[in-house]
Amino acid sequence: MRIPRVVPALFVLLIAGGATFGQQMSEKRDIAVFALSYARWGIPAGALSLVDEQTKEVFVNLGRFNVIGMSYRLESSGIEEFIAKIKEFKEKNVEIPETVRLGKQAFTEADFNRLVGSFIVVVPTLSYYRSERTDGGGFKVELQTTYTFIDVDRAEATDYFEISTRGSGETLPRAIRAAAEGIGPKLQFELRSIPAFRLRTGIIEVNRGSVLLEFGRNMGVQRGDEYAITETRILAGGHEVTDEVGLLIVKDVDEEISFAKVIYSSRRPQIGDQLKEIPRIGLDTAAYAHIIAGFSPAVGASGAGVTGVIGVRQSTSRGFFSLRPFVGVEIPFGITGGPGLSGLTANFYAGGELNWYVWRFQLAPAVALGVAGTVPLSEAESFSVSHAGGFIQATGSFLVSRDLKIGVEAGYAAWFGLHGARSYSGLLAGVAATYKY
Repeated sequence: MRIPRVVPALFVLLIAGGATFGQQMSEKRDIAVFALSYARWGIPAGALSLVDEQTKEVFVNLGRFNVIGMSYRLESSGIEEFIAKIKEFKEKNVEIPETVRLGKQAFTEADFNRLVGSFIVVVPTLSYYRSERTDGGGFKVELQTTYTFIDVDRAEATDYFEISTRGSGETLPRAIRAAAEGIGPKLQFELRSIPAFRLRTGIIEVNRGSVLLEFGRNMGVQRGDEYAITETRILAGGHEVTDEVGLLIVKDVDEEISFAKVIYSSRRPQIGDQLKEIPRIGLDTAAYAHIIAGFSPAVGASGAGVTGVIGVRQSTSRGFFSLRPFVGVEIPFGITGGPGLSGLTANFYAGGELNWYVWRFQLAPAVALGVAGTVPLSEAESFSVSHAGGFIQATGSFLVSRDLKIGVEAGYAAWFGLHGARSYSGLLAGVAATYKY
């Protein structure tokens, strides 16, 4: 008896479909965000409005929520009363009156119904504000904003965190704006770290070392985001355990799907694999040590033409994949800013790096330009630019763990002395350790 060709095809489709249906997928949920309240008087209205604006913008841009913006302000002291009201209406199933009063706020029946119907209610509070004048005539501002999350179904506060930011500027409004703008990246990271908000998705197609993921810009996925391939197993005692068996990095994003590179996996990834977001701020910080050795001392140099360097380099990973920007600072030993200067010389640079992955191995060619200056060691001295230059190098690294890479670096560096400072250049070689966070 011959079996029609369509039968095996349907069988394979059913298996793949069954795996896909077993995935846990995130859904957009309704979230109500209160207007920013404040813990004490004396906070400028400009600070309140800027923090309020940053908060709402993060929730909307994250793409994971249907944001219900509320014009009401709920003080931190009124959170328990608000939770008690939710419990009362849910447990007793009583009719919501035309007006619900909580502290100084009177909610309409329609607005309170929207709150009770939400998945989560967020109560932001500007809990600390401080401003002061600097010696140069400008301003420094420090803000502390707290966020309380209330699970409406359970009628209880589930999460709470605090974000501190600082800013400076020539005027007080500019300093406040700088401090407020620092809230966005920190708030987004904290939100993505809350288990209820963490994206859960799955593999929908496999193509050699790349895979397609469900979700894209519609759920806030960005280049450089990382996802763990997970497996669930049942222990002998009946307990369920989830293990991470692989790591993916998103390399491109469309509206509803994303393309990711497989960095490592204990087995071949397959359609239906469960994925869990790994929340990161999106910065890779490398600490390194180099030796720069010239074939002969550079023009204006003295000694053997060998210079030791230690430094820290920070690249931006979230929002980038193949090409990433970086900044860094390094200290060359034995180099001064010029005659009569005794301060520490530091090189400040910025550049870009390419990223090529072969499983856990990564090759990153890079180029950077910068300036060096003498950092004063006493109040009697002032900062002065002493060098200009840069480097071209390649880093070969190996991902030891999900968060740590170790590698070797080689290339060429040249820093030209200004105002009589010693120049140095030559081939560079060294080691580096990179932590991802």
